[in-house]
Amino acid sequence: MIEQNPRKALLLATAAWTQLHGLTQAYQAAVMRGDQRGAEAIRQQAHALLDSNLDLNAEAATITRAMLGG
Repeated sequence: MIEQNPRKALLLATAAWTQLHGLTQAYQAAVMRGDQRGAEAIRQQAHALLDSNLDLNAEAATITRAMLGG
């Protein structure tokens, strides 16, 4: 858990989303080059980042709910 600070969790979630966006460009380039192995490796990284983004957003929401007494 991110030290009961929803801002930090949201900042990390935004960083993961930004990195995911960059990987999208790399993935498209690998597909255009016909680099199936490279594309698959990027795809796996992207899935991990998306999972991280979702987890961090959920954590921020949970912390916020607790702070509001819910």
